[in-house]
Amino acid sequence: MTALTVERLKEILTYSPRSGLFRWKVRSAIQVKIGDVAGNVDRKGYRNISIDNRLYKAHRLAWLYVTGRWPSDQIDHIQGVDRPDCDRLENLREATNSQNVSNRQRRQRNNTSGYVGVSFDHRLGKYRAHVGHNGRKHHVGCFNTAEQAFTARNEYARRLHGEFFSDGQR
Repeated sequence: MTALTVERLKEILTYSPRSGLFRWKVRSAIQVKIGDVAGNVDRKGYRNISIDNRLYKAHRLAWLYVTGRWPSDQIDHIQGVDRPDCDRLENLREATNSQNVSNRQRRQRNNTSGYVGVSFDHRLGKYRAHVGHNGRKHHVGCFNTAEQAFTARNEYARRLHGEFFSDGQR
């Protein structure tokens, strides 16, 4: 199977960098009308578009549509994917896996402290702050309150991640 080209993409879809939406230029299926918004949003908030019997993530298609090339690694949603306009060009940037993960928007489901990167150490009776970076977990320190741990975690994470820093509370 040949890879989708920017020429083929532009032949069948239009993309609005302002809205982040793709619309059909051709009828790709019986239920599709020209001008319809392309694709469906999955349970994680990503829009998927089927082209020539292959499923693509809309954010990767947006990158191809605008730059004329596939991203070299991953595409990061700067402000997350929990909004209808998440695939706007200004919300997308190329990233490594480590950078993309550092911009995680929400704490994990099993987190009981209420803060990303903060857990309670029952043995010490204190809150531990930690930051993930390049596949390693960096211990920031132990603190009396979850808020103190979260503040320290954010200062450390901001230094490590730079522009990809997220406090995880959006």
